[in-house]
Amino acid sequence: MKALKNKIKKKKWNAPQAKRKLYKLHSEFVLLRDRRTCQWCGKNGLNPITGKPFKFDCSHLLPREILITAFDPMNGQTLCFSCHKVAHFRSWHQNPLAAAKWIRNKIGDEVCDRLLTLGETPYEFTEAEAIRIESDLKQKISALQKQREDENRGCSSQPGSKASSLPRQEQAT
Repeated sequence: MKALKNKIKKKKWNAPQAKRKLYKLHSEFVLLRDRRTCQWCGKNGLNPITGKPFKFDCSHLLPREILITAFDPMNGQTLCFSCHKVAHFRSWHQNPLAAAKWIRNKIGDEVCDRLLTLGETPYEFTEAEAIRIESDLKQKISALQKQREDENRGCSSQPGSKASSLPRQEQAT
C-alpha cells in the first residue's frame, strides 16, 4: 500500500518552472494577437535582405517582475528585434519616456491605468493562480487561432462577424 502511495505522490509545484511556461504562453498569445507585426514600426513578414522572417519579441509594458500583470494579455506588445533592443533613438528600453507615451496612446488611458493600478496591488503567485492563468491563456490562444483559421477561409467577411474588426482591448479580454 505504501509503495502505491509513493507512485501516485503529487509532483511538487515549481514556481519558476510555472512562470517560464506562462511567459511562453503569454508571448505566444501576444505574437498571435498582433499578427507578428511590430507594434512600434509596423514591420512584419520576411526580411527583404535575408529572405528570413523578422525576429519578434513579446515586450512587457510593465516589467514582468510585477507578477500580477506579467501574464495579463494587455501587458504585452509585439516588437521587432530592432525596436525592442537595437535602435538607439526608437528603442523600447533606450527611450522609455517615448515608449510610455506611445503605450498610453496605443492601449488607451483606461487599460493603461488598470495595469498601473494592478501593478501596485500586493500579489502572491500561487499554484492555483498559475493554473487559472494557464487555462485562461490557452483558451485565448485557441480562440485567436480559430479566428485566424476562419479569416483564412474567408469567413471573417460574413455579416455580423467581429473577427477582424475588434479593437485590441476587446480581443484580449
